[in-house]
Amino acid sequence: MLTFAQLLFERWIVRFLGIRTRWLFFRLFGQKVTLSDLEGKKDELDSQWVQDFCNAVVGMMALVAVFFLLAYAYDWTFSED
Repeated sequence: MLTFAQLLFERWIVRFLGIRTRWLFFRLFGQKVTLSDLEGKKDELDSQWVQDFCNAVVGMMALVAVFFLLAYAYDWTFSED
């Protein structure tokens, strides 16, 4: 049974942050792609696995980037020069 933390991490990282980061990346380079395209085809299990894996990798990199950005902003705000 999945714990609440696992559900939160998996659903938030994989579905929300990963899909939206990939969608934004594709839109910046002129690709016309929808969010449902990045989730994978509902009737093909392989497509869903591949898309979920890509979303997880991109989502984790985006989360690490957000953490670094917040740490840098915190350090820059409270540093004594």
